[in-house]
Amino acid sequence: MTVLIALLLSAVVFDLKTYHIPNALIVTGGLLGLCDLLGTAAAGGFMQTKDLAAYILLRLLLSVAMLFLLCPFWKLHVIGGGDVKLAAVMVLFLGFSQTLTALILSLVWALVLSLIRHLLHKLMPERVSDLAKRGDRHICHFSPALLLGVLCLLFPGNLFPTFL
Repeated sequence: MTVLIALLLSAVVFDLKTYHIPNALIVTGGLLGLCDLLGTAAAGGFMQTKDLAAYILLRLLLSVAMLFLLCPFWKLHVIGGGDVKLAAVMVLFLGFSQTLTALILSLVWALVLSLIRHLLHKLMPERVSDLAKRGDRHICHFSPALLLGVLCLLFPGNLFPTFL
């Protein structure tokens, strides 16, 4: 899971600096996720190649399912395309159900971070729909919330309070 945390931390740095999560980082994360998946499968004792192939194929299909699940949020400009692809990569490391749990935690953290940002910039009276203006200081980055959601999932109660 250290690789996933490092990947998310890198995505946060890129997102905060450039308002963009590079595809190279997503592809690298996907390949590392597949390597982690192979390591987990080998440690789990998959003796037959067909069992291992089915396990990997299922996880890849669930990763694609995550893309389709989050695509409407991207189309509505709620989250960025890089965040959607990052969540799909998270499925390779965490599995589908744990990724959904991390996303729910991330939504809570996104709300908290947005409120803090609004209070710091005194933006409370402004409309929520005005927050997604590209190039404006009002953009709310979702990658930090993804990182915090994953940390809450992996270390419940140790680093951050959990809300579930």
